[in-house]
Amino acid sequence: MSQPSAGPSTRGFHRLALFATCPQKFAYHQLLRLEPIAPRPQLALGSLIHIALMYHYLRQLGRSDLDPIEMLKKAPPRFASHVQPAVEIYKAYVEHRPHEDSRRWTILDVEREFEITIAGELYTQRVDLVVLESNSVVFVDHKSTAGSLKTLSPEWSMSGQFAGYQVIGKALAEQVYGRPFGGVAVNVVGTTAPYETKIHKLEVRTEIERHFLGAARQTQLEITRSEKLDPLDYEKRGLVSGACMGRYGVCEYEPLCKYGRGALVEFQNSIDDATFVAQGSGA
Repeated sequence: MSQPSAGPSTRGFHRLALFATCPQKFAYHQLLRLEPIAPRPQLALGSLIHIALMYHYLRQLGRSDLDPIEMLKKAPPRFASHVQPAVEIYKAYVEHRPHEDSRRWTILDVEREFEITIAGELYTQRVDLVVLESNSVVFVDHKSTAGSLKTLSPEWSMSGQFAGYQVIGKALAEQVYGRPFGGVAVNVVGTTAPYETKIHKLEVRTEIERHFLGAARQTQLEITRSEKLDPLDYEKRGLVSGACMGRYGVCEYEPLCKYGRGALVEFQNSIDDATFVAQGSGA
């Protein structure tokens, strides 16, 4: 059996989203597989929380006897300063969640990668947690946040990640699990004391699913047309889309766009499980 992974899937939403946002960032990340040597704190913590929850639910499902805290301690050295906060968050999760989980869910799968075809091309998404709730299959995505857990972020109902879950769930849940698809839930984990958690059901409207499929087809065509380009000479769409400045500040690949090949020394090739685990990868 292959090693479990909490990172993005083979040809999933993360790949399409990167290209749609900025083809140059797509090339840095997907083609050259470059990651900053020093990860951003928010993404590093989110990555570690995903890893802990993966092993937590694998143990509950009987597919692993590895201790989540020990696996956090084995994270790559560049994540070291974020391990202890992740351990504290996970300990709080274990203290508060077992009753809630057993009351609501029967666990079916952990980090399951699904495949469908969009416009003749393979499309995949890895689901953090698949559960049976009220006799329906629900896809659960883990999200970590330093903000309020009371309400869902409005962006999630418009996110292609969740539209993709909905499309795949409707197509495959009955076939794989023998139960109807019951939608998507977000398992929100607080990263500030007292480290609360909350489960939200997310409504993804049919119209959003339709728009997602159209956008996914178009983006895949654009990726195919760009395949012959030098990875350091893709379209720098961030300069006109505003993607050079995101929720966590300036784009991590800014030095490469400013200085070209001379800035490669600030990056490394991704070689470990945690490298490509982004906050809520779900991709």
